[in-house]
Amino acid sequence: MVNIVLSSSYMRQLFALLLISLSFNTLALGKDGHVLVCESTWQQLAQDDKQKIRAILKTVPSKEKQRINRYLNLPNQQALTFANGCNWPDAIKRDKLYDQYKPWHYMNVKRNQTRVSKDSCSANKPCITYAIHTHLQQLKTALNEQQTWQALFFLGHWLGDIHQPMHVSFSSDRGGNQVKTSSFYRHCDNLHAVWDYCLLDGKSNKKWLQIMQQKMPDYSTEQAIDITRWANESLQISRLPTTGYCQLKGELCQSLSHPTMIDPLYVKTNQQILLQQMSKAAQRLKIILKKYL
Repeated sequence: MVNIVLSSSYMRQLFALLLISLSFNTLALGKDGHVLVCESTWQQLAQDDKQKIRAILKTVPSKEKQRINRYLNLPNQQALTFANGCNWPDAIKRDKLYDQYKPWHYMNVKRNQTRVSKDSCSANKPCITYAIHTHLQQLKTALNEQQTWQALFFLGHWLGDIHQPMHVSFSSDRGGNQVKTSSFYRHCDNLHAVWDYCLLDGKSNKKWLQIMQQKMPDYSTEQAIDITRWANESLQISRLPTTGYCQLKGELCQSLSHPTMIDPLYVKTNQQILLQQMSKAAQRLKIILKKYL
């Protein structure tokens, strides 16, 4: 018989990964990520701004409220919150009436591209930066209730998407969806899914909100609405070696020839980065709503 002795440190890391793997039943910047960003924003808003949003929520048609609840696996008659409404742009993805918005969730860049510019996207080539600009203008100039609530939900969603690094990435691997991973996560076998779901697994939404609001840097003094800057921040994270998205060779970000290892160090490092990004998204969304509601 061969006795195998594992260090206590290794066993703790292994146990932590197993716990994360087994606790995947929470909502997914998948679903949970968007809820967290918009709920964090909501908790930071002044009462006057909250009242404006409550009034807007009352104008959302029952059909759309039910669509959101079905998408989030909630009771059909569950009262609509701003945080849940921020998932509406994902809930409509299978509705052909909204097909035009599918490319608005992300931005594709070239593998040797280190920066994006203001003219990276346009009406003829829409992407996430164009989406934010468009719905900012719609919120400012809305002519009816539908334009208002749709602009509100779109903006809440777009702010989450642009701060998720895999949404500013390469088309050749579908934003990390084709970058395989090696880990204990049963449901996250690609890098995009890791950043959408698994880095947010293992804790309740209430706990993540506490971490975001108590331990994250304060971005509330930031006043400029600099959409291009936000995209560049995500692109820089996508290109970091610690993200495991590509292999840098000069400015070229080459495809990996092996799966990305999602170990405890990867989770610890990138979970902190994602939480910082979500905190930025929440505080920047607050600035937008305070200015344009």
